[in-house]
Amino acid sequence: MIKAIKTFFDASDFDEIGDSMDLWWNTIQNSFDFDALKSKTKFLAVVLTPPLPLEGVHLSNFLGITDAGSSDQDSLPKFTFKARILGDLSPHRFWPDPCDPRFVEDAGGQQEAMEWILKHTDVVAIGADNVVSVGDMVRIELSLNVFTVSPESAVLVEILQNLNSITDVKLRKAASKECAEPLSSFFENFTAPDDGKDLTLQEAYKALYRKLAPTATTAQIIYDHLYTAFGNNSDYNNLIIGMLANIEAESAGTFNPGIISGGTGESSVGLFQMNVGGAPSVGKPRTVMTEQMISNGVNRALIINKSNPVIPYFAGSLFLRQKGYRVITPDIFTDALSGNKDELLPGYNALIAKNGEAQLDFVASQVKTLLGVIGVGDPNLYTIRDWSFWFQIYFEQPDSVKSRTLSVSIRTK
Repeated sequence: MIKAIKTFFDASDFDEIGDSMDLWWNTIQNSFDFDALKSKTKFLAVVLTPPLPLEGVHLSNFLGITDAGSSDQDSLPKFTFKARILGDLSPHRFWPDPCDPRFVEDAGGQQEAMEWILKHTDVVAIGADNVVSVGDMVRIELSLNVFTVSPESAVLVEILQNLNSITDVKLRKAASKECAEPLSSFFENFTAPDDGKDLTLQEAYKALYRKLAPTATTAQIIYDHLYTAFGNNSDYNNLIIGMLANIEAESAGTFNPGIISGGTGESSVGLFQMNVGGAPSVGKPRTVMTEQMISNGVNRALIINKSNPVIPYFAGSLFLRQKGYRVITPDIFTDALSGNKDELLPGYNALIAKNGEAQLDFVASQVKTLLGVIGVGDPNLYTIRDWSFWFQIYFEQPDSVKSRTLSVSIRTK
């Protein structure tokens, strides 16, 4: 039986017994609407990535037309970005939410988090009055395919809330708290994978670890050395024990000065798992560091002001540079040195010599610099827990911090 047009049926269509069953079946099928979106094409969305500028050729590839960018809108911004569609009908509703402060941790790490972000909708703007920022609220229009709307790509319709246009600092902070701040921190701290180069460098360090087989030390020996490094002053006991708790966790309980990170492609070495896989720098604290201090209930007197350029980034590389060794990043290692691990040997030997004394002295020096900008009088006024979090956040700089306690006994002085 042919489906009737506009529900009109001719009586002659029902000249057999089975036709009544056809009518019943068609009526049942037509009583359900399987497309909740129907003809809805415009949605609210939040901007997830910094905008990338587009030229005419890029627009042509995106929109499938040959004259993109040649209109009278040439003077207006053209860019693309990723966006998360909002609302009950959002196709992204059951995906991890990048605006959630726990997003990176729940996703399993930075690279996994980036992969989720890149699955969201591609949005192109070909005539916007302003350029969007991460966290902006926008309205986008999806294109229709044969059956329903396609969430893969969209066109920007309007910017509903542009954070850059909010002149009041308090209002801007309130508006950006939900998504802009955590995502901006994510992009500040994100290092993209380097086509296996990071893994090659890490494997070379692992080969050195196996070849040299550095001897593990003990928590007591490390405590004694740090106690001396901090001026034989018992006022630093809580700080030193907080650092020891992190050393135990970072070295997987081995207290081995030469241990290499087990994270894929992560060239982090030694008691503190200092990263040697990037160019060293000293800079200001990132926004996420202050957020981590506050969210974990660390005494606010220990927060380092955002204006202080004292944070060591890629501390392992900074150690090598200060000691006069060449900093060999993944690009240099794979391209210029052809993966020869012996080029890494001098710096690695410096890290592991004498139970890692050089790295202990280096870290103690860095910690003293950090303490100098917060003006701590008696460090024992703050708890071991405070110092454990503090050291994680400002020196180790993980995506997420954890409560750590030292599981072995030591004799304090």
